[in-house]
Amino acid sequence: MNIIEAPQGSDLWLAVRAQHFTASEAPAMLGLSKYKTRSDLLREKATGMTEEVDANKQRLFDAGHESEAVARPLAEAFLQEDLFPATGSTEIDGLPLLASFDGLNMEETLVWENKLANERLVTMIALGELDGGYWPQIEQQLAVSGLVNCNGTTDYIEIYAYQTSGAAVTPQGGAALTWFDGSMARST
Repeated sequence: MNIIEAPQGSDLWLAVRAQHFTASEAPAMLGLSKYKTRSDLLREKATGMTEEVDANKQRLFDAGHESEAVARPLAEAFLQEDLFPATGSTEIDGLPLLASFDGLNMEETLVWENKLANERLVTMIALGELDGGYWPQIEQQLAVSGLVNCNGTTDYIEIYAYQTSGAAVTPQGGAALTWFDGSMARST
């Protein structure tokens, strides 16, 4: 994994994101996102034109950043590790992949992801089954980092989840990314 020396949200970070398939886009690439269709993402990747962030979406982003800032010291105490936000990239089967991590430890052996709690997510965590809006992002984070486990929290570390990458999941994601990449090439 190559660590990208650019703060998340900076112009450089945005430019790097535009050249990669990102973990946060993985659910849309697979057609599993409730926020963006695969076709909309394909159009964005092909044209470089992205949807503007409106006030509602910015409030959601801000709430997520606040939740992450509050949960980080609690996660660090729980995991007994210092965590830092980072962005990493790698290439797998010719695909340029990128993942922005809420937290990596200094040795890059531990991944931490924080999500805003909602009733649906809490239920999924209790059942041990994250849906397609969540697991593709985590799988890509694990693929980029080369790790097999992700530690996760929701707001204020009230709920704790642990996802292990599985052979049944990763090839599906990889095949879908290759298919998405081919579709993007055909649309340009």
